[in-house]
Amino acid sequence: MTVPSIRRLVALAAGAGALALPGAAQADWNWTQWGMTPEAVVDASGGAISAVEDHADYRLFGLHHLAAGTQEIGGITYEAGFLFEPGDRSLKLVNLVPDRGDCAEMEVAAKRAGDPDRQQRDNVSLERGTPPVLMRTLEWDRDDGGKDRMILLSAEGAGTLFCKTMILAPGVG
Repeated sequence: MTVPSIRRLVALAAGAGALALPGAAQADWNWTQWGMTPEAVVDASGGAISAVEDHADYRLFGLHHLAAGTQEIGGITYEAGFLFEPGDRSLKLVNLVPDRGDCAEMEVAAKRAGDPDRQQRDNVSLERGTPPVLMRTLEWDRDDGGKDRMILLSAEGAGTLFCKTMILAPGVG
């Protein structure tokens, strides 16, 4: 049995009317495929995603942020960033950041859809400060060799400060 990855967990939380997302064995996200160029991602989005200038602040794992837009999945609106290998400009990572008010729902959906047979890592680290910031990372391996990673940052008294989900191509991160 194929277990839904985070990209599907978000949709599962909101019910059957959610946007259908591919299963864990597929090497892509929604209407994209790993290896697409920024231009191909923009074209495939039907106008929802635009090409953007790369900015060092938005890079992850050395990948360049070259396309972005808003995506609604399962009733949650995400700022979606698409990151590409700098040399051949091939899609390697999709970064989904919801409004922080939707972080708890995203985490609950992931736990509810979990499968004990699927490799899952749950790491917690603490950053010193006032108040200290807790970083929790949930990660699942996909059948295609890629990973789905959910990151939640919270602080005592402030609740969740930030969360995001990253869908990583095989070999990234």
